[in-house]
Amino acid sequence: HLARRHHEFAFQHLLPTVMKVCAAAVVMGLLVVAGRKGLGYVAGRGVWSDLLALGGLIPLGAVAYGAVLWKMNVEGIDEVQALLRQWRAKSRG
Repeated sequence: HLARRHHEFAFQHLLPTVMKVCAAAVVMGLLVVAGRKGLGYVAGRGVWSDLLALGGLIPLGAVAYGAVLWKMNVEGIDEVQALLRQWRAKSRG
């Protein structure tokens, strides 16, 4: 009822972005799960395997998540690009 009276409370326009975020999360999750299973075969189970998963698979999943959102041209990506450019400019001095 509220969305009918006040259009600013209608969230239908967010559905495509939410679906893209969900798709990127699925890709990231599948990549991390597959990598963890593969790592279990190669390195076994234990502390070293866990450290490799934390140091490698999680960052890889995060990069994959970002790449999928980037390729899907999710709403707000322009702001992220601007922030990255500012960050690079500050880090270069």
